Formats: sequence, structure tokens, C-alpha cells
Amino acid sequence: MNGPVAGASGQENGASVILRDIARARENIPKSVAGNSGPGAYCGACADHSELVFRIASLKVKNQSLRGVV
Repeated sequence: MNGPVAGASGQENGASVILRDIARARENIPKSVAGNSGPGAYCGACADHSELVFRIASLKVKNQSLRGVV
């Protein structure tokens, strides 16, 4: 009776995962911008870029699934 409503915990877990991914992406943005100024930084920027692209793609998929639930 005092526990979570059935089905709500899955939505909350999905939302918390998305919020955590967004927070990580926000932390990485200033690091990526600051890291692009030195020699040889291009390769690191490429790795960061591909990781961010992957995260954005996964967030889009999660967003669509949450929209379907809502």
C-alpha cells in the first residue's frame, strides 16, 4: 500500500537515466570546448564528438519511448 504504483517505477527509472545522461552531457560541453584549443586536441575532440553523438542518439530513442508511455 505504501509502495510505488505499478508501472510508475519504470517510468521514473527511465526518466532518472535520461536526467543523468543530460547532466553528464552538460558537464562534458565546457570540457570539450576548453580542450579544443591545444595542439593535437583534434583527436580528443573527435572522440568526445562521437561519444556525444552516440549519447544524443540514445537520448532521442529514450525520449521517444517515454513520449509513447506518456
